[in-house]
Amino acid sequence: MTASGGNTLVEKMGSRGVRVYSGGRVVRLPAVEARPVDTTGAGDVFSAVFDYKIMSGYPPEEAAVWATAASTIKITEVGAKRGVPSYTQLESYVETIREKITPVIE
Repeated sequence: MTASGGNTLVEKMGSRGVRVYSGGRVVRLPAVEARPVDTTGAGDVFSAVFDYKIMSGYPPEEAAVWATAASTIKITEVGAKRGVPSYTQLESYVETIREKITPVIE
């Protein structure tokens, strides 16, 4: 789990996606279908991107979209350092998968 943004809690559930608890709401994002090669560092990448987006003023649900995209890219490479996306790569990937990871209010 990642705590961020004061009253926000993120529950990372691996292949089952992510739940974001914020402002009295629960929003679920499904995982993006991918062929995992190595999950080493995926949680760290998720947390780093989520926290960066929160500190940049993004709402928690949108920060989770970006973080999900980043961790999905990360699991396609072996090792802790390989597969960490550049911002340009991440931005492009977010646009291609946005419809697949639309937040659902629970």
